[in-house]
Amino acid sequence: MAVHRDGSTMAGVKIVTDTGADLPRELLAKHSIAVVSLRVNFGQESYLDGKELSSAELYEKLVTCKETASTTQPNPQDFAKVYEELTADGSKIVSIHLSGGLSGTQQSATIAASMFPEGVIQVIDSRQASMGLGLLVLYAAELAERGAEQAEIVEAVKTMSSQVSTYFMVDTLEYLQRNGRIGKAQAVVGSLLQIKPVLTIDDGLVAAKEKVRGKTKAERRLLEIMREDMGDRKIWAALVHGNVPDEAERIAAKIRADFNCTRVVISLIGGTIGVHAGPGTIGFMAVPAPE
Repeated sequence: MAVHRDGSTMAGVKIVTDTGADLPRELLAKHSIAVVSLRVNFGQESYLDGKELSSAELYEKLVTCKETASTTQPNPQDFAKVYEELTADGSKIVSIHLSGGLSGTQQSATIAASMFPEGVIQVIDSRQASMGLGLLVLYAAELAERGAEQAEIVEAVKTMSSQVSTYFMVDTLEYLQRNGRIGKAQAVVGSLLQIKPVLTIDDGLVAAKEKVRGKTKAERRLLEIMREDMGDRKIWAALVHGNVPDEAERIAAKIRADFNCTRVVISLIGGTIGVHAGPGTIGFMAVPAPE
């Protein structure tokens, strides 16, 4: 988005995402990224993620609430309202969202985009989640700030999307079981054996990469697999966590020491992803640093 000397904005390209990106608030504000919230549901209670439910409240509810938590995608009207506000000055939009294989959010955005003149809004299925999506959104925002055209941003983001590596481990299998990602028997056996699955995003879907016994081994394997993917290349990296900031900082220090990082973002997993992964989750996302 271009800026006049007096601080007012003029038409350009603006970036929209959703709360599944897990981008820290300071980065959203710095880059003027608009966010449409999914809803987090605990029984009959429903909250706009990031607006009506704090992170502290989220993780407390996940532990104490007997109701299974779930999420609900925004409806097209939620997106249309944001799009209308952002295009009022003649700007175009690139709207980048959670994998369509994991959520209907991108579909709602596409329906809303069809309400506007052709070409004004371009919607991208990131095929990613959490900061795997967040890194793409940051890249798009920085391209827009440099004055890139909408088509150029879309092409660059789609190229980067195919290069993102995402790996994560959950502290307990309980929340994956609650949300139907694994069977109850599998969760019980896994917990008894201290199985820590290393999970990934494969073609837009959550998939098991490996099963490792014990948290320390799983953490080590998480970094080893990322090394296999990224090698010595310069990378952008993100470390996300389910309300375990000290653990996240410790692992991030290893990432900074062991990888050739030009950017490292540490982020708390919000409600959109957190209700499925649960407290204690650790995720590592990386992509080759753009030239």
